[in-house]
Amino acid sequence: MKFKLILFFAAIQFGLLSQNYFDKSKEYHYQVVYKTGEDTLTNEQIILKPLGRRWCFQPWQQVAFRYIYFPDSLNFINYVDPEPFFDEKNKSYLENKGKPRVSIRETTGGVDDEVEFFLHPPRRNQYRMLSTAIYPTIMKQALSSDTIMKYQSNLTTYGANGVVYKMMYKTVPIHHYKFNNEDIGTCWKIIGESFVGDEVQTSFVSYYNIEYGFIKLYYKLENEVKINFDLKTVIKL
Repeated sequence: MKFKLILFFAAIQFGLLSQNYFDKSKEYHYQVVYKTGEDTLTNEQIILKPLGRRWCFQPWQQVAFRYIYFPDSLNFINYVDPEPFFDEKNKSYLENKGKPRVSIRETTGGVDDEVEFFLHPPRRNQYRMLSTAIYPTIMKQALSSDTIMKYQSNLTTYGANGVVYKMMYKTVPIHHYKFNNEDIGTCWKIIGESFVGDEVQTSFVSYYNIEYGFIKLYYKLENEVKINFDLKTVIKL
């Protein structure tokens, strides 16, 4: 029994951690714009930093990584959270502390295995709405096809009052995609939509590459909110 446990934890340690995307010597630098309608609220940098270990909440499946925030604090004070509870917390903190209630880091998990690529999105500061938005993911089966694919995710996300969202995806291969003026081979354009019944709640358009992950990730959320992630560079430490 003890020998089996050793093999199990060795598989965990060297399984998904060997995936190249989650190489802990890499950093993925994004520029992120938050808009309400056509008005830009914040424009700031977020770094995605793999940590080289399992994510503690799902160690059998997910790898840990960290979002490092560089908050646009001057403009964040104008952010109105759509949920009154959190909006009141932000206002009270600003009034009592004299500074905005912002996080500078967040640790979460993702997957890059033979079945799918998946990242938990940022869920702190003005990105809290992404906790109930459609998941950024791509099924690896789509990467073996040179045609448009449509599929429903096996992941589940919940909205207010326990409402379950159905998530649908369409992938379109794009050959000779250029990133920073370099041909990086094939990217897949992903169009994702989450539904309650027949009504679209949240959506995104993204561009995924095996080496770089999500190069672009453009969300449309409720209340005319748009959050656009653009990968600017990948740094090898």
